[in-house]
Amino acid sequence: MIVDYQNIGSRSKRLNPIWHLGRGMDVGKELNPVREQVCLYILLEIFQREVKDDSRRSILHLEEIADMCIRNLQMSTTKEKNERIIEGLIWSGDPQYLNAFSAPFFNVEKMEWQEHSFRYLEEDMEYSIPEEQYYVYKLTEDSYEIIFMSHEIIDELDIDIQSWVALQLIKSKNYRDALDRLHQLIIRVRKLIKNESRYAAELKRNPKIINNSNRGLGSKHKQNVENQFAEEKTRYLEMERLLNKLGDIPDIEIEIMMLIDKINETRELHDNLAQLVIENIKTEIDIRKNHFHLLWKKPRISFKEALWEDLILQKGFQEPDDMFSLLTMLFSPQTPFIYPLQWSVDQVVTTPVIDIEDDDGNDNDYDYNEVNVPLTDYKSMMLLWKPLFLDLLENKKVQMKSVFDDIETYEKWRNNKFAIELWNQFINSPLVVSKADLLNSNDQRVRLIKELIHEDEVFEALLNKQIVTEFIEKDEFRLETRDNRALIMTNNRMSLKEA
Repeated sequence: MIVDYQNIGSRSKRLNPIWHLGRGMDVGKELNPVREQVCLYILLEIFQREVKDDSRRSILHLEEIADMCIRNLQMSTTKEKNERIIEGLIWSGDPQYLNAFSAPFFNVEKMEWQEHSFRYLEEDMEYSIPEEQYYVYKLTEDSYEIIFMSHEIIDELDIDIQSWVALQLIKSKNYRDALDRLHQLIIRVRKLIKNESRYAAELKRNPKIINNSNRGLGSKHKQNVENQFAEEKTRYLEMERLLNKLGDIPDIEIEIMMLIDKINETRELHDNLAQLVIENIKTEIDIRKNHFHLLWKKPRISFKEALWEDLILQKGFQEPDDMFSLLTMLFSPQTPFIYPLQWSVDQVVTTPVIDIEDDDGNDNDYDYNEVNVPLTDYKSMMLLWKPLFLDLLENKKVQMKSVFDDIETYEKWRNNKFAIELWNQFINSPLVVSKADLLNSNDQRVRLIKELIHEDEVFEALLNKQIVTEFIEKDEFRLETRDNRALIMTNNRMSLKEA
């Protein structure tokens, strides 16, 4: 295994705020062992208030937060300890000097140790009144990093939190981080759309699932959901407004275009999700109001009553083997065919399908024949193709077989059949990519180049250049994929030319 030590400095800078959280505070014998957890709890509460635009984040409010968090952890505290903890989150050392926190990190480029300065909280000038010496505090980017790293899976964050974070990143001009956040948000919304579609189908097939649902009830819940989605829509509009105000800035033009593209895609998906959620709530309300008997009605036939109690317990089996025949029909993976097909169809008992119409009188039909195309992981594909395109930019040509020279790279490629199959698309026709194509094209090759540019600006050199892939006759090699397919592949040559 090859360990990359080149980014040890950036890794240290990301971890320094975590390593130093709560360090140096003396808050008593009881609280000293858990001060890091107390500080994390406080940061989480401040984060929640930021998301809700709650301005109760002055020093007095922060001290109240500290008191609440400590008591929620089943520990005792005092006003002095609360003040010490908040001071230790805002400043390092003596509060009168207002010093930032600092920690060493090794700069690999300069081969020397340097100081890394950071803070956990900073003034929120949107709510602060400096003339009156009244300051409201918010989390710094380092604290946001702690919050996100403390989540096991970033995708589990609620939609409103993820969109809020994307907005804050755009406000602070961290456009690439905002792109990543919107990408995560799109994945999250797509999953929720799939879940809501599945729930809509199940709701019509089996209305009794409402009894086991943890969703809110009634028109009030519907209004709350509509208000939430309206707030999210306003947030997307604010993102777009901020980006449009930037105008034409060549250095970040591509990032801005990609951000606007992601925002539009996210907003469209969010509208679809909102429609599905609200329609499902309307269906639930209609079932409870007009078809409530379906929530408690028993099935007409059950094994326990119709077979076991009414037949077997009263009359028994004529032969002992009949019991084994019955068990075989119930539990065998291959049930024996006994009855004529037409008779079996006639005996099938199904739950009546509820036809719930919307306000316009149109049925909310669910397309059972819809094909769910699996999402392509362009991030992993981009990481595999990145060295190849770097070689292409440097030497203007690269051969396919050279990509698989070392075993580690070979293993990564053979585990990603989509990355391998993308070679065929490059072979089919030459490719010229413009900036407009990055936003409008559905070509997977263009999507790959978009991800590369997002990863590193050096790949902008691929724009408006012709990428041509040529056959090399009688030059082949064998590639075995993870799904046990053996591919005999031509050692094609990819070239970069002027368009």
